[in-house]
Amino acid sequence: MSLGALPGWDTPISELWASAATDLPPSLASPEATMQMAALAASTDLAARIMFMECRLAGSRRVDLSFDISADAYRRAWPDRIWNGPDASHVGIEYDLDEFGGEPAVFHPIGCSVAAAPDLAPALRHLADPAAVAAAMAYLETQPRSARIDYVAAMPSRPGQPLRVNLSSTALRQRPDEEAPDVVMALARRADHTAIALDFNEDGLLPRWGIELFLRPQAGIAAWSALFDDIVSADLAEPSRVAAAMAWPGRRACAAAPPIGAFLGLSLADWRDFSHVKLVVDGKMLSAKLYLACARRWLPAVAGV
Repeated sequence: MSLGALPGWDTPISELWASAATDLPPSLASPEATMQMAALAASTDLAARIMFMECRLAGSRRVDLSFDISADAYRRAWPDRIWNGPDASHVGIEYDLDEFGGEPAVFHPIGCSVAAAPDLAPALRHLADPAAVAAAMAYLETQPRSARIDYVAAMPSRPGQPLRVNLSSTALRQRPDEEAPDVVMALARRADHTAIALDFNEDGLLPRWGIELFLRPQAGIAAWSALFDDIVSADLAEPSRVAAAMAWPGRRACAAAPPIGAFLGLSLADWRDFSHVKLVVDGKMLSAKLYLACARRWLPAVAGV
């Protein structure tokens, strides 16, 4: 039996947080951020397939928290937030923890080409201002037909409550007539996959946008180290934070494992890894964030783990 054939393991967010907090580097999260995450985890009975901590690599040590939950759990928790778009097994929930207590952003997986964007418009109007949806549709018309819409999201805690659209396999540019900064292009070439996060309101595309840099799962720690070195060289990360982050990937044994795992040579473990880096472009201001991932997964058994 392959790992992919085993069932997923949605885990209470409180348990994921308790495991993650043990090894979260203090240089990446302020005491206030740690308390905010702990309070959020304690306040919910939701279970997640995976949890992400969005850490700044320079400046503020604020951390935002996000997790993937089942679509059924989402509908039960937020019955008034209607979604009439493509069905998915899980949706992404993101809390901006400086706005703790506010409504989370909800990321709906889409997985269609830009050519199919007009079919999404009715569902998007349930998420955001129709003028913002119209602005997004106008922008998408300028993109290659093969570009992929990965996610759309309502961002109720952000100023103006914009509509977020994540695109992949598209040109790295902010607007059709404006190229991304050279350093962004250079760092993007380090990645195995990129996605662009764009926000729209009634005035159109907002000037602040992000590009997400992903490495293939088999890339290994050396590839991440090389990417981090380039980010440090671009003055977008503090070396001490990068050094602390390098200790994050790994696994922690989970005691509550069904016996079938041992029979199959597997162990249930709290797995940690890097998800991706996001470069945020705000005019001439650039910043970098690292997303730390944590999930409970079946992994090949390792002695002592």
